[in-house]
Amino acid sequence: MNEIEYEMSRRVLRLWLLVLSSALIALILNLVRIPITLDWYRPEFVVMVIIFWGVAEPHRIGLSTAWILGLLMDVLENGILGVQALSLSVIIYLTYLLHPRLRAFRIVQQSATVFLLVGIFQLLVRIVNGVLGPVPDTPLYWMPSFTSALIWPFLVLILRLLSRAWRITD
Repeated sequence: MNEIEYEMSRRVLRLWLLVLSSALIALILNLVRIPITLDWYRPEFVVMVIIFWGVAEPHRIGLSTAWILGLLMDVLENGILGVQALSLSVIIYLTYLLHPRLRAFRIVQQSATVFLLVGIFQLLVRIVNGVLGPVPDTPLYWMPSFTSALIWPFLVLILRLLSRAWRITD
C-alpha cells in the first residue's frame, strides 16, 4: 500500500469515527430527559446530523447508515420498529438529491431546507403512527422543525470544525 492509499484509508476511518460519535451524541441529546413543557421544542438532533453528513459525504453516508440509525432511534425511544428508520431513509434520499444545492446554499437557505426536511420527517412519523394509533393533536408537534432550523448553523459550525481538526475535510 502506498502512502496516498494509506492516508485515504486513515481519512475514511477518521470520517466514520466522527460520524459515529456525532450520531451517538445526537442520540443522547434526543434521549436526555427535559421538562415535558420543553420537550415539544427539542430539535431533531439525529435528523440534523444525518442531513449534515449526507451533504458533507454523500457517497459514504447513505440509506444503510440512515436505516441503522433510525432503527436505533426506534429501539431507544421505545417506538414502533421501523418508523423512524423509514423516515430517516427518506430524508437521506432527499438530502442526496438536494446535496449539490445544499452545498451552494448560504446558511440561512440551508436552515430553511432543514426546516422542510425535518418537517417531512415529522410528517412521515406522524402518518405511520397515526395509522397505527392515536397521535398528539397539537400545533406544538411541529416545533422541532423550527428549533432544528434555528440550531442548524451552530451544528454545521461545530461539525465543520471537527472535520477540519480531524483532517477529514480541508
